[in-house]
Amino acid sequence: RGRQSSCSIQPQCDRRVQPRQARRLRAYEARPELVPDFGLHRAIGRARQALTATEKTSPKDIDVMVLRGELELRARDPKAALAAWTAAEGIEHSARTAFGQARARAALADVEGSKKLAKQTLERNAGHVGAKILLAETSWQTQQAEKEAIKLLGETVTQAGQASPDEIVAAQTLLGKIHLARSRITHAETAFGEALKVSPKA
Repeated sequence: RGRQSSCSIQPQCDRRVQPRQARRLRAYEARPELVPDFGLHRAIGRARQALTATEKTSPKDIDVMVLRGELELRARDPKAALAAWTAAEGIEHSARTAFGQARARAALADVEGSKKLAKQTLERNAGHVGAKILLAETSWQTQQAEKEAIKLLGETVTQAGQASPDEIVAAQTLLGKIHLARSRITHAETAFGEALKVSPKA
């Protein structure tokens, strides 16, 4: 006798699993960015273990708390990230803790909360590039506040030496989307072109 399947009714088991797998494969073909990065998942798991051990010996170390917030954002666990950044805010009232909370709120689709915290970040550090981009995005999403968004993005792309390549790409891409929404095709092409100069895959 051959080895029996762990599924007591093999045909039903096949009908239940295979269509689900096929749908998943079709989704991955349409949007490759959705394919899980198992290497990243393993790395995050190891990082969490190491960080948990460090937290036991240094529970109030602000750098450890900030690292936890960044790690959970990277792991796409916004609830855990918000909890970590809120705890960090209890130790240090700074631009980085406010911005961490702002990003976690944004990941939770709390646009108004994110906007408020991005403003708080800029109150603590007027030149904070990431907060300007996030505030521009939330202002555009909630109020179609074009002038405010363009002003913030313009400041970002002219902050030579302060904005990272990723931040420049994000700012120029959002700028292009705003111009495109207003049918300013030439301005949109210019902004997208600037983003591509920094990152050809943008």
